[in-house]
Parts: sequence; structure tokens; C-alpha cells
Amino acid sequence: MQRVQLYVEDKDSNLQLVDLFQDETLQVTSTIQDVKDIGKIFTDYSQTFNVPASTTNNKIFRHFYNYFIINDENDPTSNNAYDSRKKKKAEIHLNYMQFRRGKIFLNNVKMKGDKPYSYSLTFYGETVSLKDLIGDDELTDLTYLTNYNHKYTNLQVQSGLEAGIDKVVNSTLQEKAVIYPLITSKKRLFINSDSTTSNIELNSTGNLYHNSSSPDTARGLEFTDLKPAIKTIHIIEAIESQYNITFTRDFFSSTAFSNLYLWLNNVKGNYDEEEDLFEYNVESTNYSSDTGYAPYTLTNTDISEVTFQSDIMSITKSTSHDYQIGMRSDFTPAWTGGAFQTIFVECDASGNTIEEYVVPHFLPSTTTFLSFFRVFEASDPSGVKHFKFKIKSKGVLILTTPRIFAIKYNSGISGGEIEAYSDTNVSVEGIASSIDVNLTKEIFMPKMKVIDFLTGIFKTFNLTAYFIDDISDPKFGQIYVDTLDNYYADATNNRLGATIDIDKYLDTSEHTVESILPFTDVEFKYKENEALLMRQHEEAFNEVFGDAEFNVRRNFKDKIDRGTKYEIKIPFTHLKYERLIDSSLEAQDLGSNSSSSTGQTGQTLLQWGYSAGGDFNPDTSIDPPTGDYESLAVKPLLFYGILETGLPASSKINWIYNGAAGVPISSYWRPSNSNEEGSITVAPSFTLNFDQEFDEWNATDYVGVIGQQSNSLYEKFYKKYVEGVFNPAKRVFKVTAYLPPNILVNYKLNNQIKIQDQVFRINSITTELTTGKSELELLNIFSEDIIE
Repeated sequence: MQRVQLYVEDKDSNLQLVDLFQDETLQVTSTIQDVKDIGKIFTDYSQTFNVPASTTNNKIFRHFYNYFIINDENDPTSNNAYDSRKKKKAEIHLNYMQFRRGKIFLNNVKMKGDKPYSYSLTFYGETVSLKDLIGDDELTDLTYLTNYNHKYTNLQVQSGLEAGIDKVVNSTLQEKAVIYPLITSKKRLFINSDSTTSNIELNSTGNLYHNSSSPDTARGLEFTDLKPAIKTIHIIEAIESQYNITFTRDFFSSTAFSNLYLWLNNVKGNYDEEEDLFEYNVESTNYSSDTGYAPYTLTNTDISEVTFQSDIMSITKSTSHDYQIGMRSDFTPAWTGGAFQTIFVECDASGNTIEEYVVPHFLPSTTTFLSFFRVFEASDPSGVKHFKFKIKSKGVLILTTPRIFAIKYNSGISGGEIEAYSDTNVSVEGIASSIDVNLTKEIFMPKMKVIDFLTGIFKTFNLTAYFIDDISDPKFGQIYVDTLDNYYADATNNRLGATIDIDKYLDTSEHTVESILPFTDVEFKYKENEALLMRQHEEAFNEVFGDAEFNVRRNFKDKIDRGTKYEIKIPFTHLKYERLIDSSLEAQDLGSNSSSSTGQTGQTLLQWGYSAGGDFNPDTSIDPPTGDYESLAVKPLLFYGILETGLPASSKINWIYNGAAGVPISSYWRPSNSNEEGSITVAPSFTLNFDQEFDEWNATDYVGVIGQQSNSLYEKFYKKYVEGVFNPAKRVFKVTAYLPPNILVNYKLNNQIKIQDQVFRINSITTELTTGKSELELLNIFSEDIIE
């Protein structure tokens, strides 16, 4: 018989020893990846168990049954009442050796008569509590991401396209943290070096060709065509910072993850098409009488009724008059077109918003912004009103000499005597030739829960995770993250070695052998999208580009008539990219799946992505004409960023801005489904396709033509486990063993179990801790999979 100790966090955050029933069973089930549900990540959990309502336990659980115990409303730090809505830190020990760390949840209290008898508890492992810690927070809640805010300007975006944007975060240089990949949301890109053609599709704004002898001023790529992307490791760092956790870098520092980016596209079209995207806060620090509003005439300079403090204007109405407030500024639009408006926000003395006053204006008919709004009528009762000023625009503005003012009409009629009070020291936060790309705003950061981002990364690469609770481990307190294959291979570093022989602890009276085949098919699916190349690929090949299916019947060529289909759904979207061909040299349909070599006529070094679909929409009413498809707001997109440098003349991008002659771009960030270039004979190391797909950059089918092994996500991260599970010789062995404390405390779920010279992998272990009786689900493994 083994002695079990349970420690639970008290109101002072100290772990206290809990009294246990002598005859109470406490079972803990451990599993890292269950063959019956391969798309989920598991950790330790327990069945519900009871502890006595002893004096010690009543103190720990603060007499939960007594609902008269409440917290002091006048003392926000008081915690007299036990909050059963929250899990508490807990540890389970065996013979005073730590067995598991985790959280305890108080379910209920059983009463006998009018006295408490027992508390019902459930223990959860640390990794399970990760979801509780993160909750429903969105990526926009990760304040660490503000480290990657930057100005959305022509020069900044050009730099992000040509080289990437470096950031210094916590004194550490992060190179290429943000990039602007060649992915467009609206403009259809192509190359046509025949500048004499008049064809709408070849002569429209999307022609990237740079004519060095006569650079075009209106056709090509401009900064508003592009949106940024952030390196995914920095989102991982933001999660760590927000929730005070640390993931190991076993996978997150690997080649498969190092140049993975998340595209910041949460809206259709370009940023400059969004209403109220550009927002500026107006602050004022001084005021005086103002004579600058002819033909009005000041009659006195008493300004006691109007005050400015930071971003709040306050007006006190005490006589028979009315007030108008307003703002005036000269401006220059940073690019052609766009509407803008000023917002007067009434607020209380604390700055809390009550209502908004909206006065719209339109660009570019004027270059002076002048707006009035009446806020007090002559008949209004006396009182104080507070106002905040903001400018929102559809387009970036450059504002000069901004000022805000209040005008008092003494007589209440037009032409009467007035007093004008104007701020003479106005600052407008953010006013420049740009705005901040703020990664905590949904207009930029894709709408996605943090936990969905994490589980999406885990499912994409078949990662596993667990909390390292071994205090002797150098990574103690971190969350281990690596691929499932690497996790099993790491068993050699376990305290008990890779293999545990349990022959002498085995109950040999009986055991069960079961079939392992739970599914007929396993499907891997990205989020559906209607992007042009994705749709064309599905129409041409009757399959979704990047998705995959492992069909048991087809792979094993046996008649299998049991099981169901299993889907692993990835919360990210997927795009097929296009390597551009100079259409004046060789006509090629958008989305062609040709398998010709990289030496084909007219091939450029430009590859782009297109977040658009629907029908082609040419517009010849403008000059130059456009020829685009309908923009899409695709779900969060992962891609590999590859920096292409030294572009030859035939591949240089014509970069246009504000009517000036286009400048040549000779390097750019290429969006890719492969992590590296590869060649027509050697496949890249990793791809984001679950299935073996035609490589867009090298125009090669590595498996079908070259005969190489696929480097798809399925091949690299799922095949060994999935096909091992579905092997006809695979079985589930259910055995019983009475494991000693030394094994229970030190075993890991990647340990191999040896029984009579046969080696097995652990699918799950359920242990009754007081007796050590363990029900093991084991999978037989074959010689090539055994870790020595």
C-alpha cells in the first residue's frame, strides 16, 4: 500500500496538505496522444474523488458550504469566500515524492444533516489548464505585439518588401520580424514587357514590368497593394509574455518553423479602402482668445467658461448664450481620394464616453478642414459639458496648423457678438504621412482566439505538449513542445531510460488484445476559401490544393468495412501561389499546373499570392485601366517567407508612388508553401501542403516525376504514427500491473514498456494511486520503431 499526499493552494497561495479518506480511491489517467483521437493533445486528468470535511480541509476550502461567508466589498484584496469558479494549484505526491503538478477543481460539498461530510474534487494536469489560463482571449489581446507596430508609409512598406523590418524587443534584435510579402488583396499582378499592347488584361495597373528606359508612373506595385506579415515565433513570444509561461524551443527553433509567417489580413481589399481605419487623437495644452475667424468680432476676452486639459475641452454654460465647437486645419492627403470626418465625443469629467457627434467632410475637394457643431442652445440649462476630439479618415492625412475652438454667440443669433476661444498648442497624435499598423487592432491582426492559434500550430505539425514538472530537469516549469516523433525519440533521456521492464509487476492472470482500427480514412483539411488559384486547382484536379486524405482501404488494398472517417481540421487558410511568366513572351493561363522545367521561356523570379476570387472585373473607365478579381478576407494564412535578391532586369518590379516615375525593386519577400528554394531535382525540406503537391516555384512533381520522397506535412509529421496505427498487425494490449512508486513517479508517456521481450508504446495509463494498480493500454511496435 502506498501513501498518497494531496497539496492544495490556500487563500495565501501556499500549498497545504489535505486530509484524505483512508479508503478513498484516487485514479489518475495519463495519455499524450490517443490512437482513438489523434487530432487532440492530452495530459493527466483524474476521476472525481472525495476528501473529508475535516477541520484542516474546511480551512483550506474556507467552509465552502457556508454561503454567508462573503468577501469584504470595501477591501478588494479580501478573499474570505472560496471561489469555486477557479481552479487552484495542486500537487499529488506518492510516499512524499512528487507525482504530478496541476490544478484542483472543487465540484461540491456533500452534507449529512446540517454538517459537511466531504468535498468532491477533480485534478487536472498543467497542460490542460493552459486553455483555462488563456480562455477566449483573441490575438488582438496580446499586448506584447505592440512591439511590432510601425508606420504604414511608402518607404516603410517598400523596405518591408525588399528586406524586412527589424525590431529591437527587450534589448534583443529581431531580424525580419515583420515583412511585406508579395501577396495582394485586390490588384491582379502579372508581367508583360510589351508596352505597346492595348489589351485590358495586359495593360492594366497590375503589370509589374519595369521599363528602365521609360519607367511607368501609374502601372506596377504601390505600397497600398501590400499588407504585412509577422514571424510566428513572435506570436509565440507574445503568448508567453501575456500569460507568464514558457514553451521549450525544441520545435519552435527548428527549420520547419524558423521562417514561418502569419499574414495580417482581416479585411477585404486594401487598407486604404476601409472606413475610419485612420484615427487620430487630438490633444490641447493651451488656449487663448482667437481673432482668426473673420468676419466675427470679439467683444471681450473672458475665457473662464472654456478650459482645455490634455485631450478634454470643458465648457461651462452660465448665461443666455449658445456655443459651437469645432476644429480647423490645413491638410494634404497622403494618397489620392478618401473621405474623412471629425468626431466630437462628449464625455463626463472622467473621460467616459456618453455619445458621439459626427460631422463628415470629403476629400479632395478642399485642402482646409473646417468643422462646426452646436453643443449648447441658448435655452439649455446651465451646466458643464466635456468633449474629446478625434479625426477618423478613409486615407492617410498630413495635417498642418491644427487647432480646436469654441465660439460663443452672446445674442444667440447670426451676426451677433461672439467670443472665440482657440487652443494655440494642439498636438494630433499619429498625424504624419501614415498611421500605425497596430497589431492589437482587428483591422490588421486576423480575428482568431489565442488557443485556436496554438492548437492550429500543433495540429499542422503534429506537435505534442506537456508541463515539465520534474524539478531536476533544466527546463523545469516550461511547457515541452515538439513533434510527436521527436518526443518518442527523446525517451533515451528519461530518468528510467527509454524502456521499462514491468514483467515482475505484471498481473498475468488475464489481459485483452483488441483491434486498433478505429477509422476508415483520416482527412487533413485547411479552412475552405474561394481564392482564384485554389478554385481553379479544385476544378482541374477534383481535389483541394494542400489538403490530404489517408485512405486505409486504398493504402492496404484490403476490403475494410468497419470504422468511420476522421477529420483533422486546421484553423488556418491555404493559398496556391503563382510564379509569373512574361506573357508577352509566352502566354500562360493563371493557375496553370504545367510541370515544365524552370528554364521555360519568359519565366521570371517573381512568385505572388492572390487573396481574391470570383469573376474578372475589367474597368476601362480609368487610366490606366484595372483588371482585378473580387477581394477576399481569407482566414488566417500561414506561409513561408523567402527573400529573393538580385533580380535580373526581366524580373524587377516597377514600384510606383504619388505619380512619380516608377523605381526598380530588385529584391522581395516571396510567399511560399515550401520553407526553402529547392531545385528541379531536390525537394525543399518542408512544405505546408498535407498532400504531395506540384511545387509552384520549381514547377516540379518531386514524387511523380523525380521519384523522391514527399516532404509534405503528412509525410514529415504524421505518416509514421498514422500508418503505424493502421498497420494490420497493430494491436491494443490491455494489461494490469502493480507499479511501484519509483516507476509511477518517474515514468514518462514516451517510455517504452517491455513485457517478455516484446516492446510496446504507451497509449494510456490509469493508476489507482494508493495500491499502484495500473491499467495500461499498450501498442505493439516493430523493430524499426524501437528506441534504443
